[in-house]
Amino acid sequence: MSDPYPFTEWTALGASSRSSPNGIDRGRPQIPLRSGKERSLEKIEWLWPGWLAKGKLHVLAGQKAAGKSTITFDLMARLTSGTQWPDGKPAPIGSALIWSGEDGISDTILPRFVAAGGDLGRIFPIDDIVVDGAARPFDPGTDMAALIDAAAAIDDLRMAVIDPVVMALPVASDSHKNTETRRGLQPLVEFAEHRGVALLGVTHFSKGTADREPVERVTGSLAFGALPRIVLGAAADDDGNKRRLVRIASNIGPSGGGIEYSLFQAPLVGYDDFSAQRIDWGSRLTGPARELLDTTKQSAQAAAEEFLATFLADGPRPQREVKDAAEAHCHAWRTVQRAQQKRGIASRKEGKAWVWELPSLATLPKVES
Repeated sequence: MSDPYPFTEWTALGASSRSSPNGIDRGRPQIPLRSGKERSLEKIEWLWPGWLAKGKLHVLAGQKAAGKSTITFDLMARLTSGTQWPDGKPAPIGSALIWSGEDGISDTILPRFVAAGGDLGRIFPIDDIVVDGAARPFDPGTDMAALIDAAAAIDDLRMAVIDPVVMALPVASDSHKNTETRRGLQPLVEFAEHRGVALLGVTHFSKGTADREPVERVTGSLAFGALPRIVLGAAADDDGNKRRLVRIASNIGPSGGGIEYSLFQAPLVGYDDFSAQRIDWGSRLTGPARELLDTTKQSAQAAAEEFLATFLADGPRPQREVKDAAEAHCHAWRTVQRAQQKRGIASRKEGKAWVWELPSLATLPKVES
């Protein structure tokens, strides 16, 4: 069967010159074409350089005990108080809104926000929506249009949090289907772009995915890892003492690297006998996301570092003794070598043997091998 609309008879707008006097077919979709010269170039604007971008959707995924929600409260507190981001970069002052389907506003969100130093006048928690004079719980899967309208009243809105982000999908959607997930998240993308806010959706890592690439561990369909411009991950060591926030993937900035943090209970200034969980941010981390999120490796390496610090505390030791002792204490040699590099432990050759020594002991007399 021949094409009823031969390509050669259509204009650049996709209209047949014979379909109407002015060459435009009113019943056929039209695509106005503009060259790159007719468009402007726009650079990415950052709220938190390298981590949170204005007008973009982000996802924070992680383990159940990693403190993901507390991370969002901390970031909002830093924004509303205009202090510093976790890496020391200055934070602008602005407002934030949050909807959480898991944490109570009065007993969890606001106390942790206050513990982190946030300005209560600049945070807007969402709980209800009023329809025909009657209030019901806000549903991000159906009420995004109303949220966009309400958010217009916040002139300095800079950040928004949806926790968990999977609740933003319509009830009939399947979060494991890529197309449906993309369509369901599109209102969030448009909201972020329209208001220029950094929108952060919170979700979990899927169970049994520790051996997979980090972006593939984000729960649900691949759209949760592919549609956001930046995907962050939070992980805790097996003992729960050390945690880290990691940049899993970004197509607008750097990927990899992270920041250590720990969770603790802090008293609320001005409130009697009242404390809440907050974050103490630690050292900057370098390396690929998969390595930084490998909590087993991180725990093993920390143990190896402690072993080396103890074993070499009395002075330099031949490498063969270090290796024998490490194996006796069930430390993998490759893990010990990584610990050596991180701790800056010197390795030098004496005669035919290698000797290891702590940096602070580098000037001590050499030992015989």
